[in-house]
Amino acid sequence: MANRYFIGEYTKPLDEKNRLRIPDSMQRVIEVQQGENRGLYIVLGEQPGSLSLYTEPVFDELVTRVKTDTLESPEAIDFELNFFPQAHHVTGDAQWRFVLPEQLRKRAGLKDQVVLAGRGRRIDVFEPEAYASATAGRKEGWPNWSRFLRMESRNK
Repeated sequence: MANRYFIGEYTKPLDEKNRLRIPDSMQRVIEVQQGENRGLYIVLGEQPGSLSLYTEPVFDELVTRVKTDTLESPEAIDFELNFFPQAHHVTGDAQWRFVLPEQLRKRAGLKDQVVLAGRGRRIDVFEPEAYASATAGRKEGWPNWSRFLRMESRNK
């Protein structure tokens, strides 16, 4: 059975045209989620120095969860102005390469090498130092299972 989630960590070069190639294992997840469609959405990441890549179905789901159109707070306006106008749709070529939009690449500080980190339903693209900073000091990279998983007690 093909993997349905983006997992793993990959250091990849950007070529002279600022194209990024999606690793084979991540290509297969995209194919599971949307067939032959090679379209992806790229947005600013949650952390400085990163971008996030979403398949079309997952981005559609994300947009339906964003409820800022009914809020008039400064935070909602700020979010909309930093999320939607900065979003780009790209399509991978036959080798699963796509050009990182210059505006996003510069804003995230991406240069000739990037780290792709599987995040379950998305791929985050980091500038390597930003990735090292984001993952440093987190109990040597060990996940905090008890906080994020709802597991039944073994003492039932």
